[in-house]
Amino acid sequence: DGCNHICENTVGNYSCSCFNDGYRMSDDQLTCLDIDECMEGTHNCSSDCVNEVGTFRCTCTTGYSLQEDKASCTDTDECAERIDGCNHICENTVGNYSCSCFSDGYRMSDDQLTCLDIDECMEGTHNCSSDCVNEVGTFRCTCTTGYSLQEDKASCTDTDECAERIDGCNHIC
Repeated sequence: DGCNHICENTVGNYSCSCFNDGYRMSDDQLTCLDIDECMEGTHNCSSDCVNEVGTFRCTCTTGYSLQEDKASCTDTDECAERIDGCNHICENTVGNYSCSCFSDGYRMSDDQLTCLDIDECMEGTHNCSSDCVNEVGTFRCTCTTGYSLQEDKASCTDTDECAERIDGCNHIC
């Protein structure tokens, strides 16, 4: 018969047809050719189209997921799905996500995922009038012996040991 897909017997002859709508009959009326729905624009994909023999499939660009209809794409919430890699805060954006740090005491590393502690004491970005102690994500101020930390948690003033009776003297201070 010469048909490469479906042969239909007719009175005194035959005719060829193709398996499905993903094929088109060639000019020789015997051979079925694959239709490239992606190139012809006859697909229903909302994003990317991949031609396959006799059909096509839809795919989505990075940051999007194919929906149940196998044609449309919606934003993937990388943060909710915990595929973001952020070690502090993840913020979902359309088609992507971004990482940020909990507080000003951290800085984003070059990988844009990891937050690193800033040593405010070493960098000199603290507001301590005396001594600085680095802590993870922050710092605290301390005063040398004989001085007291004030309410602003940064300034030190001389402690009057006599008035506070912490001098250890038995008599007059």
